Amino acid sequence: GPDFCLLALPGRIGERGSVEVYLDMLSCPYAGSGVGAGAVACEEYFTKMVFTACNIPTAEYWFKA
Repeated sequence: GPDFCLLALPGRIGERGSVEVYLDMLSCPYAGSGVGAGAVACEEYFTKMVFTACNIPTAEYWFKA
C-alpha cells in the first residue's frame, strides 16, 4: 500500500471522515485532522456544540427543528 496519503476529496465522502476510517483500518498515515474532526466539522450543530463547550466565540445561529 501507499506510504502516505494526502487527501483532497471534496463532497460527502471526502469530507465526513469515510476515507479516513478506511485508511485507519489499513494503518496508512494521512494528512488531515482525523475521523472525528471531519465528521463533527461537517455538521454545523455539532461544530457549534464543540466550540461552545470549548468557550470559542461563535456567531448567533438558529437551528431548524
